[in-house]
Amino acid sequence: MILHQVAHLFKFVLLLIVSAVAVPRLVRAAEHEAPPPVRLRIEWGGGEERLWTGRIEVLTTPSVQSPSGDNFINSKSVRHIDWCLLSEHSDEALGVHREGAALVIQNKQPRDGGGIDLRISDWQSKRLRIWLRPTDAAPGETGVGIEGSVAAFLVDQSLHQLDGSGNRLTIGVVAGDLLRMRFSPPVSPNAKWQTEQMARVDVHPLLPTRAAGYGRVELRLALKNIRTGEELQIQSQPLVPFDERPTGEGIMLEEWQPVVFECGVPSVPGVYQLQLEAIEQGSLRWSRTLATATKEFVVSSNSMLASGDGEESWQLVYELDPGSPRLHERLRRLPGQAAASMASMRRISLPAMPMPSLGDAADRIPSLSLPKVPMPGLPKVPSVDSLMPRFSGLLSTGHSTVEAHQLGAMLRLPPMSASGVPTWEGIVITDAVPGRPHAVEVAYPSDQHVAVGLSVLEQNSGDTFISVRHDGGFEVPRSPAGSSAVLRRHRFVFWPRTRSPLLVISNSSRHQTATVGRVT
Repeated sequence: MILHQVAHLFKFVLLLIVSAVAVPRLVRAAEHEAPPPVRLRIEWGGGEERLWTGRIEVLTTPSVQSPSGDNFINSKSVRHIDWCLLSEHSDEALGVHREGAALVIQNKQPRDGGGIDLRISDWQSKRLRIWLRPTDAAPGETGVGIEGSVAAFLVDQSLHQLDGSGNRLTIGVVAGDLLRMRFSPPVSPNAKWQTEQMARVDVHPLLPTRAAGYGRVELRLALKNIRTGEELQIQSQPLVPFDERPTGEGIMLEEWQPVVFECGVPSVPGVYQLQLEAIEQGSLRWSRTLATATKEFVVSSNSMLASGDGEESWQLVYELDPGSPRLHERLRRLPGQAAASMASMRRISLPAMPMPSLGDAADRIPSLSLPKVPMPGLPKVPSVDSLMPRFSGLLSTGHSTVEAHQLGAMLRLPPMSASGVPTWEGIVITDAVPGRPHAVEVAYPSDQHVAVGLSVLEQNSGDTFISVRHDGGFEVPRSPAGSSAVLRRHRFVFWPRTRSPLLVISNSSRHQTATVGRVT
């Protein structure tokens, strides 16, 4: 009897454990099969810096406009709002907070703009309500109070004037979200990608409603190499509508059945792009693009990850040695020399030399009339700066100097200036291969207590803007008293898009100097 009860209890515990393990799997599977939410982007600004105040809500049922003076519509909002702040300012989050089921905007500092992304799952039954105006509004600047269906904002971008200083409110879908894509790479048991294996791409199309009689729609997937622009794989599948589709005059978006692609992951390390395109094709051989979406991913081979320190995996592109006797590095880095010492060498003027006076000898020289001979035009010589080739190495400006250290020659960055500008040094790395991983190692002595910033900047071919490929650094902890200095190394990997990225080493400390050694 006791054995029977024990067996029954063991069976109950086993069933309980199996149920507890199986339910999360079902939940995860259901979450994977559910379509991703759509993102609605709300941005304001573009003109003069202002203080902003407002309120954003997502509604579940349509409402009737109230006769309130601020044109703000009362309605019941959802309990939870999934949102993401769009800002380059670290303190911008202080101006947005949740109040019940709404987002309240109250900027603490004047800004030229701001924005948020809303993630909305059940978009068919949702409406959006926004009220926004300048805090220090002038007479006549009432701001904007607007409410509408989420589907309407997803189909057409909404633009509204906020004030008389050029600031506007823009509401629209995030680029590419009409073709919601989920990329699932092949993963090995050790959590690494398996190259040359098949990856899965799930697409949940959401397209504007078309009139009856239009052509069929197909979905095209292309795998491209970003560095070369070559299309490695191309696939296409027809889009199939759901059997039961909602009908009516207010239907603006049409949801299609999910599409699954399988594409091979390239074995060559680099940066790749998945490009989706929904194309409508008519009966008379015409076609047009309805929506596009892109997703980028990086491929690193398992051999590179396993033997990253080997000579066969990595090739040395450039090495900066502070103790190098090369002239273009040593002349500017002598201790006590300013950063512009190299530039001053181009402007050396010769001393004035006294010329002998001929006196009256010029009167005794017979005068001769020379015929006028046309002289050939001399070509225009460019400036000295334009004749200077761009080599790998230090820039012609910077704040570092070379100093001796017990571990060898080092580059020394002084503390930041009184104006609060960090001191820095720039190193140009030529012959970089766009799209391939590049590892940077910075050696530094341990007998210092300072934070060193490391950034990789790139400029496009048109010199119109500068992009940041890496922004980080490392902190040297304080060494125990009496310990000897040792040489340590900090390493990071970045993927350039140009052939001449710029590595910037900075010191943002007001009191401590930063010392670095060899950079490879």
